[in-house]
Amino acid sequence: MMNKDNTFIPVGDVLRQFLANQMISTHEIRNILQSRGVFSSAKDKKNLIPILVKTGIAPYEFSHLKDLVKEKEEIPKYQTKQLTWNAEAHSTLAEELGFDFNFENLVDDTFNNLTIENEPQFVAAGEGNDHNHMIAEIRIKRLDRTKNFGEDENYFDCSIELKVDEKNQLDLNVTTKHTSKESQNIINEIVKRVTRKLKESKVIKSEKMKRILFPDFTNEGRIDYLTQLVKSIDFAAYIDNTKKIHIKPDNNVIGEVPDEIKILEKKIKELTLKGENLDNSIFLRLKKLKKRIQLFRISCTYKIDTDNNIKGTCELEFEFPDLENMTQSELTISITRFSLKSKTSAKERNLIKSIVLRAFESKKIELLNKHSFKYQPITSKPEEQIITPV
Repeated sequence: MMNKDNTFIPVGDVLRQFLANQMISTHEIRNILQSRGVFSSAKDKKNLIPILVKTGIAPYEFSHLKDLVKEKEEIPKYQTKQLTWNAEAHSTLAEELGFDFNFENLVDDTFNNLTIENEPQFVAAGEGNDHNHMIAEIRIKRLDRTKNFGEDENYFDCSIELKVDEKNQLDLNVTTKHTSKESQNIINEIVKRVTRKLKESKVIKSEKMKRILFPDFTNEGRIDYLTQLVKSIDFAAYIDNTKKIHIKPDNNVIGEVPDEIKILEKKIKELTLKGENLDNSIFLRLKKLKKRIQLFRISCTYKIDTDNNIKGTCELEFEFPDLENMTQSELTISITRFSLKSKTSAKERNLIKSIVLRAFESKKIELLNKHSFKYQPITSKPEEQIITPV
């Protein structure tokens, strides 16, 4: 089917495959149905998809869903976790992962739209000399049957990096990069396999992994953590402006509710604020408000000035992204906008992006013990206690 703009509109099984894309949430499908006056008690996405497949979707609906998928996939995202390394095992990451690690059957795709295009393997960093710093890169091809011929193949890169902390020889940092939900699922599967293999070899003390999750903080601690995290890093990026924050009032906090919060509670479930220097907003500055505000996302613009005199700007997003499952929502840092003043190769642009993101990933771990009650217990005053965790 073609509309006046000569845009392909999927129907039947093609539409079903498109709607099954993991970047299209149940909430989005329900919104489309409700806009037509169709209401369903079904909570599972697989029960809502047949309704849209039967009725079809309008060009503007398809355009909106395509933009959602495209926007998410074009944003590289980094996450860092930690395992506890067992130095007494007298082994290295290269010995454990460098030869026979199992990269088979990473893709679970009934329609065979997703394939691994390279032959991934763990290699030692530092031109092969750092045996406790291993990296594996994976290239994914996805066949998109909703696009025109010649535009139906998309490629996505993801990676996993493991490094034993040089300072204490105890922390094993696991840093992952993904650009889509599919690549994230593949990386998560590799992390599981890596953790299992290292545990079997007794080079880690436990499979328990330190992850930075939304409920690891009090409301005030989360705000302090994120506002400290976004500050400038001298060798990587210099903060210019805090331009966007996403907040919601927490109704579960005991005590007298300030007037500023009462207004939010009456009319607003959640709120995205856009402006200038929002890190100085009263919601993120005043103690009486901070303990009653949940901060999900903060976006900042930065100036880049490298040692090679390459200048530019970028926008970073620090986010707990899974609003539908906040107990498992893990902090993610991504570059949403990136621009350099001079012409540079794609390889050099990617290198600069990597330097910026890795710098903030390292800072994430450094600040955690100071602001997270989970890793450094703090004593709360009675009026600051939360009845029900998020």
